Amino acid sequence: MNEIDLESAFTGDAMLDTNTYLEALMWAHGLSIDSADAVKIVKKKRNKCIYSDISARKESIIENHGCKCDICGFDYKPLLQIHHILPIKMFGDNRDRNIACLCPNCHKIMHKTYELTKKDSTMGFAKLLSWINKNYGEKAYERYCDMLDTFFELHFELREEFAEEDKNVYSD
Repeated sequence: MNEIDLESAFTGDAMLDTNTYLEALMWAHGLSIDSADAVKIVKKKRNKCIYSDISARKESIIENHGCKCDICGFDYKPLLQIHHILPIKMFGDNRDRNIACLCPNCHKIMHKTYELTKKDSTMGFAKLLSWINKNYGEKAYERYCDMLDTFFELHFELREEFAEEDKNVYSD
């Protein structure tokens, strides 16, 4: 395998696919494909690259999102935060489609939503939806639901991608 720039492997739109990145990291660290340590190294290195990339682009991302929260429209730029719609720990990345600009309240609500989906708490999720609709209004509720749709789309696309990669690995 040729040496590649590991720092830029998972940044921007010129990202490597997961298998190429995994192989590159394992090659760089002299690890075999079966090494449990490889997974830890991949996650740590990948997360560092993603967070440093997003930090460097924060101002321009906020500008591109109109300097306001993508859900409620809050427009106090110093408080706006960058949110990964599909979280990093679920192999989300820094592509524009996976990035949202949120105020602290909406950011917390999105993370609370993820907690509820992991717990499979239908009752809690229904209460949260009802609260958002009541307290934020119809437009913000629609934007919240759109972001949730994007989360599930990205999640299922990634699952399909991994399933295809597994099929290719095991069919050889």
